[in-house]
Amino acid sequence: MAKQSDIQSLLSGLRYTPGQSMKEGLVHLKSAVVDLAELNDQLGCAWGVTSPESIPQYLAWSEASGIFSFLSGATWVTPEEICTNTALNQHGVAALVPILTSLRLLHKEGDRYKISALAEEYLLKESPYYVGIGLYLNCDKPIPSAYVSDPPTKPDSKTKKR
Repeated sequence: MAKQSDIQSLLSGLRYTPGQSMKEGLVHLKSAVVDLAELNDQLGCAWGVTSPESIPQYLAWSEASGIFSFLSGATWVTPEEICTNTALNQHGVAALVPILTSLRLLHKEGDRYKISALAEEYLLKESPYYVGIGLYLNCDKPIPSAYVSDPPTKPDSKTKKR
């Protein structure tokens, strides 16, 4: 049986206030910038809005396409720059960027976007607070082909002129 001091030691990395809801701060993962409960709240607000795909599936596609990695090193970028620097084409950007913006994972100013502190803390693989491993569990669908740029074609050796 665990001692009270052992339980307190385990909970020392968490902020816990009895009687509060998750939104008010029941259990929070400590972060220097933002709170994991904020991401949970955003996902909860949008759940089911993007039917037939889940929000985590869209986030998994965003990560796989390179949106989060590209934006982490950028300031304000245009949709064209996202197309140029990720695997997405204009249709993919038009489909994923509004979802990410509505979840407050991207900020929008005019026609430019930048990554939010929330996304940098929890959706970048380089972050010590990365939650993608658990969040993307069972999100194994490939990015729709309509969302991605065509890979560069290599000349066929049989059709090359010599």
